[in-house]
Amino acid sequence: MQGYPEWNWIIGTGVYVDDINAAVATDLRRIALEIGLAGILLTWLILLVRRQVTRPLARMTTLLQGFDLRQRLDEGGDRTELCRLAAAVNKNRSCLAPATRPRGPGQRAAARPRGPRRPGA
Repeated sequence: MQGYPEWNWIIGTGVYVDDINAAVATDLRRIALEIGLAGILLTWLILLVRRQVTRPLARMTTLLQGFDLRQRLDEGGDRTELCRLAAAVNKNRSCLAPATRPRGPGQRAAARPRGPRRPGA
């Protein structure tokens, strides 16, 4: 406060506590809303990434548990590690398919190449 005796005035300033409380409440509401929206966005992003990882793994698990070597996984190019893994699984299944083809009656299995015999075998 400042006094001016020649004019017989006293000048002072101040703020109302209610104004401060209202400003704080407004800021808290805004911050809570921003945190809530960020939480919703982050949750959505986590669920999206989780789905992008678990779906291909579930398909791969189902395929590997089955015995039908003609089924293939969607490789999707060379974008991710899962695409490269799917390509490797498909390649391995392609290599195994001829060895596991059912033979008809009268068909024999291909002769296995034989190496040198060990003594006493």
